[in-house]
Amino acid sequence: MDDFVKENDFVLSTAIGCLNNKTAFCKFITDIKKSKASALFLSFKDSSYKLEKEVISSADKAGLPVFTVPWKYKFSDISDFVAKGIYEKKTEFYKNIQDKLFNAYFTSKSLSDGVSIISSFFSYPVAVADKFGDIKAQSCGIENNNQDFKQIEIRINRFLMGYLYVYGSNNDLDKYDILKDSTLAEKYICLPLSLWFNRESIENIMLFKLKNDFVWDIANGSYESFSEMSKQGIKLGFNLYKPYTCIAFKIASNNNESFNEYSHKTALWASQIEDIIRECGKKSGRHIMFANRSLLFVIYIENSGEEAQKNADLFVEEIEKAVTSKITGIKMYCGISEVSLENADFPALYNHAMLSLHYCENSKDNTYRFTYRDTKIFRIISALQKNDDIRKMALDTVNKLLEYDKKSDIDLLGTLIEFINCNYNISQTARKLHIHRQSLLYRLDKIEAVTEMSLESRKDLFLLEIFTRIYRDY
Repeated sequence: MDDFVKENDFVLSTAIGCLNNKTAFCKFITDIKKSKASALFLSFKDSSYKLEKEVISSADKAGLPVFTVPWKYKFSDISDFVAKGIYEKKTEFYKNIQDKLFNAYFTSKSLSDGVSIISSFFSYPVAVADKFGDIKAQSCGIENNNQDFKQIEIRINRFLMGYLYVYGSNNDLDKYDILKDSTLAEKYICLPLSLWFNRESIENIMLFKLKNDFVWDIANGSYESFSEMSKQGIKLGFNLYKPYTCIAFKIASNNNESFNEYSHKTALWASQIEDIIRECGKKSGRHIMFANRSLLFVIYIENSGEEAQKNADLFVEEIEKAVTSKITGIKMYCGISEVSLENADFPALYNHAMLSLHYCENSKDNTYRFTYRDTKIFRIISALQKNDDIRKMALDTVNKLLEYDKKSDIDLLGTLIEFINCNYNISQTARKLHIHRQSLLYRLDKIEAVTEMSLESRKDLFLLEIFTRIYRDY
């Protein structure tokens, strides 16, 4: 019997084989009791069948409660009824904490008050963190990070908002079904806790909209008094009397899918990128202001020290790395303004960053980041390109290389472009082209012979760079 009945089980049986055998029936009852069952429920197909006195006496002597159930009730119905009763009895215990948490929220108590309620309920220290793991509220008694704890996710409409941590030994915490059953935890703890997250989320949305509009206003010069704007900025946590660099970047699809219209996907991506910008700003340790219109983002990042340009580039690299690892199938175009070392001219910085972004998007070099300094070169090239004589000289020189390339597989034009991009460094160019140094020297000699220009002459190198850029039609 021990193989079939566990301690504290309710046993349901038809007692087939014992109905006409008092001795067997009494032994059956004794065996059930030896298995430490809580009670025995019997059901007889013959409604007129009555338990004999000896059987009842055996049950009384063994101390086993015995009940008879009408045949019309299925054992599965009984099991469900009992399980439901046990569940309701168990959940009554948890409704108490749910009611207290709801009451705390609707009487405008803080999240710390909610944490205290949960801590008192479990008699263990607890903490609540946001989705990044940063603690928002915690009770007393959290000694160190080496403590055992149970972690419960707090979600709103399936979106992860944060975590509840209950600290204590795992053996002690395992006695709470609510810490093992996600359904119980979601209903009785996470649902009321999510109200605080939801309220904060709404407040953050309103604050972000105010900040978003403010940044667009200073970028576009949509204000009458800079002094008044700076006062508004202080209320939003912005300091306009600092030097800044402006960064503009845009997300585009690898398969030319249009992101101009609102969609759930673009809204989700925008939200993820906003989080990335905040995290990168926090890691940089510098003041940032940013705004977006769908998947176009504008960021003002504070300049500091002599390496301001380098710091801005590193900041952009961090964002690019995080965005492209989080969102697949996209490319990111980026334009960076000049570095401002004095109080920023916000509209000018914005215009220069957007101009750099424009050149970046239209580059035929697969370049995904342009600085305002780069655009100066391309504006000069664009002006030269409009001169028929200069354009003809450029095409005549480049065509000589193209004609040679048709007759061979060397690709002299591509070699020249890479040589220019590598700042005329032979070793770096060879590595980029994946060829031996001697092979590169052979190609460079050929370029000189075909173009009748010297790669050791600064004037000729300048002309070759201008001609190749005109050819590529920036």
